[in-house]
Amino acid sequence: MLRRIAIIVAVGSAACAVAQTTITMRAGGTLADVEMAVRIADVAVVSGAEEEALNEVIVLEKAAAGRDGVVTVGVAEVRAALDARTETNWGKLTLRGAACALRVAGADGGTDKRPVKGSVFRPELMDLSGAATVRTAIATRLALLYGVDAESLKLGFDPADDAALAHPTEGMVVEVSPGAAASSARMPVTVNLYERDRLLSGQTFAVEALVRRAVVAAAGAAERGKTLCLADLTTSEQWVSPSAMPPLVIDEIVGSVTQKRIGAGQTMERDDVAPPLVCKRGDIVYIHCISGSVVVKVRAKALAAGRDGEILQFKLDGAEEAVSARMSGRGRAVMVVEAAPKQAGAAPMVYGDASANKAKSKTRVNKGPTQ
Repeated sequence: MLRRIAIIVAVGSAACAVAQTTITMRAGGTLADVEMAVRIADVAVVSGAEEEALNEVIVLEKAAAGRDGVVTVGVAEVRAALDARTETNWGKLTLRGAACALRVAGADGGTDKRPVKGSVFRPELMDLSGAATVRTAIATRLALLYGVDAESLKLGFDPADDAALAHPTEGMVVEVSPGAAASSARMPVTVNLYERDRLLSGQTFAVEALVRRAVVAAAGAAERGKTLCLADLTTSEQWVSPSAMPPLVIDEIVGSVTQKRIGAGQTMERDDVAPPLVCKRGDIVYIHCISGSVVVKVRAKALAAGRDGEILQFKLDGAEEAVSARMSGRGRAVMVVEAAPKQAGAAPMVYGDASANKAKSKTRVNKGPTQ
């Protein structure tokens, strides 16, 4: 008997599930003409037994779009339209979502999603503690893109998109696709919402971002060519536009030389400073020649000025051809010597960087006095 009751309950539940119809509000959409009536199919996705009939229910007799070409249809308007039908059975209907922002062709603003030139986007902190929405999905994805946490990210949106951004995404699959590189402050972001095997909506939003970074600034004015010390610099956290290159940290700047005049309080950029010169043209440098486990030091003259880590050309005492070596501190350079194939009269090959300079000049390393 119990088994029979369980079967009856299961069959009844399945029948009810099949009979149930769900109406889910879209985040946004478009309407072909400002004179057209707005139907449920324009603002929501209907699934279930009454899908065909409910799609044609009129929510608004005429799309009264605002100056921006957008008409916002809320869940209250859809509910009122359904209440006006004598056939509506709320026991078999589920209505979900908040509002749909329709862009109406023919109204001011049309369907162009590009931000208006000169329009003001006001980036602000995103609150991710509440219900999941299109807005929070974009914030989560961009925080990952920029490599910051939510507290270090501000986003600004087109006010016309507020209704679509507030659309709830609970229980949906949300695809967020930034349309530009991580170095872009303003970018298009496309959001697709899926429920099971159905695409509920797809919309592109213009987003402007600011990230909070630790930046280094000049404590006072510095003339071109000044070697910077710790007292010349200050650090602070600032809201800045995203950048493809991370900002300079103070350890990278101390000891560097200014490439141009720096104003007091000016944020230090990578092209403002350069490492100091460790040798000038004509300086005597001792080159450490490495061959296997053997190191020989030879004296040479620099043929150009250079900074630490740069590969320069040198002239050994008594040698006719120049050799290359990598600067490794003031007055010192390093090269790797590779043995040439064993042939009569073959000389060893000398390189500043064995892996990247196979075509550099060759010479013997036994010429000239050693240190």
